Amino acid sequence: MQEKVHLFGFSFDNVTPAQAAERVIELSASGNSGHYVVTPNLDHALILHRCPELQPVYSGASLVLAYLSYAIYTSH
Repeated sequence: MQEKVHLFGFSFDNVTPAQAAERVIELSASGNSGHYVVTPNLDHALILHRCPELQPVYSGASLVLAYLSYAIYTSH
């Protein structure tokens, strides 16, 4: 998996939309259950700031994508 981009308390996967789609397909074909993708936004960051015990939900995700992951991709 690609490097992570740390922003607003989240570690986003640094992937293009096409790479994200490919990863989701790989995860669904893996035969393992329990994979999930999160798309945190500013509201999630505020909630996480008030309830840091929710951090494992985000760090346990198989893929963490910005709602507009393209914005992170193009920021490099």
